[in-house]
Amino acid sequence: MNFLRIFSITFYVAVMFSLSGCGGSGDSGHSNIPGNTTSLAHAGEDQEVQVNTLVVLDGTGSADADGDNIFYEWSIAESPVGSSTTLSNSTSSSPEFSADIAGQYTINLIINDGNISSNEDEVIIMATPLPLSSINSGYPSALYNHIDDYDSRIILRNLTSPLDGKETTQIVISSYEGSFNINCEEGNFVSYYISTDNITGSGLLSYRIGASPEVTTEHWMETSSYKVLVPNSYSLELLQKLYQNWDAVFDYDTYISGSGVMNLNLSGLPILFDKTREQCGWSRDLFPEDNGWGKEIPNLPPSNYLEAAFTTDYKPFRTIAWRDKDSSDNVKLLVRVGDYESEGTCNGSFTIT
Repeated sequence: MNFLRIFSITFYVAVMFSLSGCGGSGDSGHSNIPGNTTSLAHAGEDQEVQVNTLVVLDGTGSADADGDNIFYEWSIAESPVGSSTTLSNSTSSSPEFSADIAGQYTINLIINDGNISSNEDEVIIMATPLPLSSINSGYPSALYNHIDDYDSRIILRNLTSPLDGKETTQIVISSYEGSFNINCEEGNFVSYYISTDNITGSGLLSYRIGASPEVTTEHWMETSSYKVLVPNSYSLELLQKLYQNWDAVFDYDTYISGSGVMNLNLSGLPILFDKTREQCGWSRDLFPEDNGWGKEIPNLPPSNYLEAAFTTDYKPFRTIAWRDKDSSDNVKLLVRVGDYESEGTCNGSFTIT
């Protein structure tokens, strides 16, 4: 073996050894940095929450075996079409998040230990629509600038007269300042009156039903106790308006000063009308079952519902709207209207086609 051949072999082996020591295999992975272990990201458990619920994400389960400090980077990888939700403090271990519309949100977490080594994980937040029952459908009084929280209840009573044995069906819609009472007995006779713990002054009564700005003023008769107001004549149209709306406001004159204000939540009234239809002789033409829907109205709208806010002369409010089929398989638009949580902050307009 001559000298040149020995030198060539020695040089080749030396070069190969040198390349092997420098990662010459082609693997440039950061995890092979001497003394550094890849950190483990943990974005927390998947959650199901209602729309507009504040969620605190939890990345504290992430770990670094070397004990290095962990740096966090959160981002929303996927969100429903139309969402403008963002993360607060996206570089902290526990940023905050609130879904603005219903649907699935995929949130990604990348962690870094400061030595380039990194790892990622994701968490799924499923946002469900708000239950319709959570939307307050009443309005404060628009008649005398009276702002008052109300607790309205609807009670159904079946009473039997000890004198003639006739059964009386009574629906009582109660609020803080009084009650609206609807009575009927054995057929078509229907009466209604207002009862209150206050002593009334003159029988003067003003009322507004639903979101309409129209205010009606009438004089009702006072009983000898001055705690009951009875109309001079009964109007089925008034009952129809109560039946077809979510709320009503009645203001009556009190004896001492000012007025008593009844804020009535009517959202359960159609159901009680349906339950007492036969006893009271209510026509389905005048009072259609479930307001003409013909089947049970869902408690939750579908995930593709439309939501918007309005500002009226009376109070900010919002709508939830979606399409559905009634009991006759006809497509209709369902719209739920209610108070807006942040009074005075909403504005703009909304068109449903």
